[in-house]
Amino acid sequence: MKRALLPLVGLAVLSGCDRDALYSGSSFSDDVYSAYEECNPAEIRYLAGKHNLQTVFENCGANNFGSFAWAPDGVHVYFELPMTAHIMDAEKKTIEPLPTEKPIAEVAWLDVDLLALPLPPEEGKEHNRLVLYDRSQRQLFATELTLEEPDQLASGGARDHVLMLGTGTDGRTVYRVSFADGAAVKAFPWLDGAIDTFTYEPTLNRVLLGRGGTVTMHDGATGEVLSTWNDATRGSLHPEGRYLALETLGAAISPFDQRAWDESTPEARERELRRQAKWLEKQPDWVPTSVRPPTLDLVDLEQGKRYRITSFYGERFQWYTATNYYASFVLWGIEGKELNTNVALTNLAERLRMAGKGEVPLGLERYEDAQQPDR
Repeated sequence: MKRALLPLVGLAVLSGCDRDALYSGSSFSDDVYSAYEECNPAEIRYLAGKHNLQTVFENCGANNFGSFAWAPDGVHVYFELPMTAHIMDAEKKTIEPLPTEKPIAEVAWLDVDLLALPLPPEEGKEHNRLVLYDRSQRQLFATELTLEEPDQLASGGARDHVLMLGTGTDGRTVYRVSFADGAAVKAFPWLDGAIDTFTYEPTLNRVLLGRGGTVTMHDGATGEVLSTWNDATRGSLHPEGRYLALETLGAAISPFDQRAWDESTPEARERELRRQAKWLEKQPDWVPTSVRPPTLDLVDLEQGKRYRITSFYGERFQWYTATNYYASFVLWGIEGKELNTNVALTNLAERLRMAGKGEVPLGLERYEDAQQPDR
């Protein structure tokens, strides 16, 4: 029986945003500071609730996440900050620092208590290490990792090995690495060529590869290409196999003129655009005038339809398997407005149900109708 989603804590990772330190110094920094509003926790709470999002950490905390990963129990979440790595227990409202150096790549949960981490070499040693951390026992089991540049670890569906992208005897590809002796063998004999992103769904033995702005889904046993999607960098298949999430970049928006959907009247919006134009005239040519936010698409494989989420932006998507059709990602912003970084959770079930019936809900668009990024 799967655990119901827990009410998550609004737990601060670090102290709140230190805007004075961040924007001190030159007049240009002062100008940038004036172009952005202070982080407003009430605004974030309102916008998140409006679109059925739960934020995991304090809305205005210093949440500069490097990566995150939910354990299968849906209670423990691994997360990285620039210099440290931690596990949060959302039920007990505690944060535990990992008793290791900061991992050199993304980690992978193999079970509710087992976390696989790639670590740098020990002092005086040559090779990286692969560590299995038993959270319940607070024990570490390390083996030498002969692969270079390990990246994008993924569960292979068992506790005795992990999958990862790395450079080894078969070149740079996906390897299956044993915890017993660190032996690394090519995980998918059919796999050739450069890979940008890799995810694996062990329940269905499906491999998803991102290459040059295209994502392909393969049968893990034969390598047969099952589906292909353009305008995508990374794919994540739901364990039941009907739905898929794609990551890409959205249409360009201004980094200086971001307003929630109902935040201003047309007249106020026009005044703001004039103010923005005058501000930009004073800036050097190298100041960026647009940004393409990380965007999430949902694919219904049964119906062959793709939808773009327009109500919020995010990246590093993962299915929150403790509760079916929940998803988690690093939140970039809501309603076209960049917000303080956070890990977010949302229930996609109703959106997917409505879309399946042809009733596209607010905040979701058919991919063909959505504004496309410049290519």
